Amino acid sequence: MKKDDLKKLEQEMYEKVLEVGRFPVAVYQSQRITVQKLRNDLFHVIVTGELSFHGVKHPHSFDARVRNVGSMLRISGEFSLRQSDCGIKPFTVAVGVLRLKDEVKFNFELAARKLHEVDASG
Repeated sequence: MKKDDLKKLEQEMYEKVLEVGRFPVAVYQSQRITVQKLRNDLFHVIVTGELSFHGVKHPHSFDARVRNVGSMLRISGEFSLRQSDCGIKPFTVAVGVLRLKDEVKFNFELAARKLHEVDASG
C-alpha cells in the first residue's frame, strides 16, 4: 500500500469509523484494583471499571504489570475491545475486499515518578 493510500485510510478511520469529531475522548473509570505481589519490585494488577468509548459505556477489566524501579513505577499491559460492543461497524475498503477484524488490541506502557513528599504534619 502506498504512503498516500495509507494516509487516506487512516483519515477515513478517524473520521468515519471512530468519528473523533463526535467522540473525541475515551474515558476509563476504575472501580476496583486488585494487586498481587509477585516479587519485591513486581506486581500483577487487575483493574475493573467502566469504559466510555464512542459514546457507549460498558464494564471493562484488564490486567497490568507494575514494576517498582527506585522512585519510579513502570506500568504495562494490554487488552482487547470489540468495536461492535461500542457501536462501531467493522471497517471495510474496496467493497469488502479489505476488512478489518472486529477485535482491536491495545497495548500500553506508563511511567510514574515520585516528585516529592508532602509533609502533612504542618
